[in-house]
Order: sequence, then structure tokens, then C-alpha cells
Amino acid sequence: MIIWMNNWPTESRLYWSIFTLCLNHPCLLGFLLDSEKASLREDPDELLRQAAAFSSSEYILVRIAIDLWCGLGEANILEVLETLDPENCRNFLRSLYFYAESYHKTQFA
Repeated sequence: MIIWMNNWPTESRLYWSIFTLCLNHPCLLGFLLDSEKASLREDPDELLRQAAAFSSSEYILVRIAIDLWCGLGEANILEVLETLDPENCRNFLRSLYFYAESYHKTQFA
């Protein structure tokens, strides 16, 4: 598990959303996120280029995670639903729910 020190609520929300998304693929956390600071490990385009060799499920999870982080993953909802198996789809929906719930708590608190 990645532990960032002195991070903002936004970064915690992003981390836990991506963590939830990748529950069945924990190696993706290390692929996506910097271990020392709250940021992606690489530029989004570089991460997408590297992930092109992954399975279709892992690749779409990378795209979703990048979308959550900065909006540059270009994940298409229909493609997500057609690509992910039921368990990964459930994690995807949980990650969106967690993101939305924590967003509204921090924005309107």
C-alpha cells in the first residue's frame, strides 16, 4: 500500500477511489501512482503507452484511473461495461461512489 505524507483531501479521495478500482489488480497501484508523492508515476500518455501491453481489463482500469486522476484516460462507459467482468465492474462502481461521496463531503462541509 502506498502511504503519502501531508496529502490534501482531494489526493486521499483520488487514492482511495483508485485503490478501490484496482482491488483485483493491486499491481496497478504501483504502476499508476508515485510511491513518495501524491501524483501519477509518469505522464498520463506514457502510462497509457506502457499499459497498451496489458490485458484489456487492466488497460481499461488504467484508463479509468487516469480519468479519475486528471481526466485524460478517455475511458468510455460502454467500453468499460463491455470489458470488465462483474467483479471488476462492481469495483468500478464502488470507486465512483466513493469518489462522489467524498467529493460532496469535502466540497459542502
